[in-house]
Amino acid sequence: MVLAIVQSVFADNVGLLKSEASKTAYQGMGIAVATVIIATFLVCFVDTGALSIEGALENPKT
Repeated sequence: MVLAIVQSVFADNVGLLKSEASKTAYQGMGIAVATVIIATFLVCFVDTGALSIEGALENPKT
């Protein structure tokens, strides 16, 4: 009886921790992707003086 209760509580806690870890991982990935996009357009603006998809996709000036 006690073992069944402990297993039930443990299973509930594991499920909760997995959902929290997944949520945090998705948030981290979202921040990382947004940062890369912002940095790309910032470099585009510095290089070309304007924000455009063409400028972001062109090869950097050497």
